[in-house]
Amino acid sequence: MSNLRENDKIAVIALTRGGGRTALRLAELPADVYLKAGAAAEAETAGAHVFDCPLADLLAEIFPRYGAFIMVMAAGIAVRQFAPYVRHKTCDPAVLVADEQANFVISLLSGHLGGGNALCRRAAELLSATPVITTATDVTGKPAFDLLAQANRCAIANIAALKHISGALVNGEQVAVLSEIPLSEPLPPDILAAADAPNVRDLVYIGYQAEPPAAAHFAHVLRLAPQNLVLGVGCKRGTLVEDLRRALDEFLAAHGIDPLALREIASIDLKADEPGLLALAQELKLPLRTFSAAELANVSAQMNEGGKSAFVNSVTGTPSVAQAAALLASGGETLVPKEIYPGITFSLAAAPAVFRWQ
Repeated sequence: MSNLRENDKIAVIALTRGGGRTALRLAELPADVYLKAGAAAEAETAGAHVFDCPLADLLAEIFPRYGAFIMVMAAGIAVRQFAPYVRHKTCDPAVLVADEQANFVISLLSGHLGGGNALCRRAAELLSATPVITTATDVTGKPAFDLLAQANRCAIANIAALKHISGALVNGEQVAVLSEIPLSEPLPPDILAAADAPNVRDLVYIGYQAEPPAAAHFAHVLRLAPQNLVLGVGCKRGTLVEDLRRALDEFLAAHGIDPLALREIASIDLKADEPGLLALAQELKLPLRTFSAAELANVSAQMNEGGKSAFVNSVTGTPSVAQAAALLASGGETLVPKEIYPGITFSLAAAPAVFRWQ
């Protein structure tokens, strides 16, 4: 099943006795089942939550707990109940509707980014029902770049551009692709390498740059940032998070790197409890991974002399911290060698990655 939201728990809600029987069949998804009082015989409510309040009150209470909802009721009821909660496709939960006789399961909201379409197929399979999916790229068999971004661990930098790319494909137009990571072969129909598409209006850029090269030649550019960059960091004890963030912004801007492409932060284990570095990781919502001096020294031995420092070796026991840590954490290649700011050193390494179409 495609990923749901960060909170991937599923709630199934039914209002009638027939709906209750259908809802209980979906418990094995797994899901929490909520039944309106009287919606099922008492013997059938084992393991279910029985509520005796208005549906709107129940949703107000449980909405933050779930990443997906399956409403066993009329579609109109579900639409009216969820209308106050609909914000944007990047944060809406998946919402499905099933009729109480289990004839159809309909994907209503957040079919791609919220995983609703995949959940619809799974729920329909459990019920032996017909899944109803109306997303244009699904019904036309065209590539869905929001799903491809999820599958390839790419952040969508400008979600507003997605509708132009999807619209072009659904309308039978070609779309160009320009990627800084290898693309699996063959390319899907109507997807052309940018170098072979001089007259194509729309581009999908897969790469690390905040300002994609050649973007000015296209009417619309969808930017997907592969999240496989590791930021290596070395810093003096007591370095403030404000100084780290200021230097990092300067470092990334100097190389045109989109911060969305960062996967994690890496350093030496001497910095595992460094308050400023921990605060930076929390602010960026990135994990911090540290390595021993011996591990970093082993990687340093394979680096050129420009990446090493006798002073750093005398203090830490390894001639390289930032670059060696980035390389070790990524298992890939250096993208940006070490750069020094007052009391701070940064480096970037890219983990191996291939953009796959399935």
